[in-house]
Amino acid sequence: LKGIGDALAAGDIALAAKVLWASLKLAWQKGTHGLEMIWIDFKHSFLVTMTEIGYGFMAIWEKIKAKVATVAAEMKAMLVTAWSVGKGLVALKLHEWEYRREATILKARRDLEPWAMKEYGGGLSEEAFKREWAILAEKTKAKRLAIEGETAGAIVGSAEELKAELLKIAADEKTALEEIGGKISAAKAKLAQAHGAEVLSAETELADAEMEWMNKQREAAEARFAAGLAPEAVGPPEAPPFPGLEILLDGLEKAGRDLKARGTFSAFQAEQLGFGDALTDAAKATAKNTKRLVDMAEEGGLVFD
Repeated sequence: LKGIGDALAAGDIALAAKVLWASLKLAWQKGTHGLEMIWIDFKHSFLVTMTEIGYGFMAIWEKIKAKVATVAAEMKAMLVTAWSVGKGLVALKLHEWEYRREATILKARRDLEPWAMKEYGGGLSEEAFKREWAILAEKTKAKRLAIEGETAGAIVGSAEELKAELLKIAADEKTALEEIGGKISAAKAKLAQAHGAEVLSAETELADAEMEWMNKQREAAEARFAAGLAPEAVGPPEAPPFPGLEILLDGLEKAGRDLKARGTFSAFQAEQLGFGDALTDAAKATAKNTKRLVDMAEEGGLVFD
């Protein structure tokens, strides 16, 4: 309230109002600063947590997608392998049936059976039979090897395709997770920047309020000085003069000497000793001086150098 008192003493009511307003703003800032900092920290922690949860769900989804894609690729490779094996077995069975049919025909021609002689153009000598049998065996073996090779190639191709697809799935998952990690880092950095800006703003508002209050206090003190009024004392004021103090002390000294001589002391005896009027006058003067000090304090004119 010193600044308000200085402004009022200088007669500047507007300045007193400004000092009061600056004091109220400073009190408000100090009162709400702690709560504001708690809110800023809580909001930052909450947003960071929600950011981590949101991007965490995205990372989980990417892992689920990769797992589903992996299972699908493995199922596809398994089906392709099964199809290739089944196809190869069927081809081998058909080839075996064809081999047996041709072998039966060759044997029937060698044995000169009528149906074979009639259907396939005559019989076969033992030497011709052996030659045709060797040709059939080589042809059957080559056909079997071709079927087995085709089946094995299909199985190997399916395995290589699965391997490549799994590598692609893993690479896509890694890229997606790295991208999510980058987004999390960027979001956290942005939140940290916003948090720092809010903290700085809160600290700046408090510092500005304190600076404004100090400036208004200084302006009030300068206005008081410019009005020709002495500044308020920092320490306690000196005691005001006590009228009749010397007379009272002399009377008390006489009373002390008489008390030693008589052993008793009373107001009547004090009056008989001759300083009762001095005590009365001193008390009246003290009361009058005290009233004057109270009146000056109420009017704002009480100044102690």
